[in-house]
Amino acid sequence: MRMKKTTLLIAAAAFLVASSASATPITLNTTGSTSTFMVTVDGGPLNGPSGCIATGTCHPGVGTGVISGSLSSDVNFGTGEITNVTSSFSVSNFALAPASTLGTITFEGFGFADTGPATPLTVGSGGSVDIGGSTLSVNAGFVKLNGSALFDFSATPLNVTLPAGTTGTFGVSGANISFSLPFTTVSTLSTFGIPVNITIDTALNLSGVVPEPGTALLIGAGLAGLALAGHRKAA
Repeated sequence: MRMKKTTLLIAAAAFLVASSASATPITLNTTGSTSTFMVTVDGGPLNGPSGCIATGTCHPGVGTGVISGSLSSDVNFGTGEITNVTSSFSVSNFALAPASTLGTITFEGFGFADTGPATPLTVGSGGSVDIGGSTLSVNAGFVKLNGSALFDFSATPLNVTLPAGTTGTFGVSGANISFSLPFTTVSTLSTFGIPVNITIDTALNLSGVVPEPGTALLIGAGLAGLALAGHRKAA
């Protein structure tokens, strides 16, 4: 009986070693309205409310759109490495409030992508992931004033490399995966010859399930742990 348990343990360990050497493709999606794209615009007459320049009560306009889309990557559940991150997201149209001194500013048809760095992302303690080195590319969308385009991001994309220390969270519960990617970018654009500061705060919350052989690896890890515990008690 002890020989049989030992054989099973060795087989399970061999399975885990083989599995940990390979990565599993996964796809995660946004759900509901939990992922948001908040923009703050600060730039002279683009601030509001109307008439605020004369009274000295101007302040930036703020608006929020809902993000939808998906992210794909390869995950090594043995080493905790995440590689080949690609994604595509769209943002619902929204307007800034209050309206600027010149009129209503809207953000329409926005889209962006998040691409992982050349080196693997690594899941650390508590599921923390340093996503520094990832590239955020706002590659579609118009900023409009009273319906007329001020800026076209499809013609001039905004590309930002996230700094080291930008932290996301990767979690696995049973067969369920979650990946949260909060980040902030700040850029300055020129509109009507006026420098405009645009701050984008993105709360990207993704979820999905572990496909085979990832599920098998997680189950195999649990079985191997139980087999090892049983072997030690028997000894």
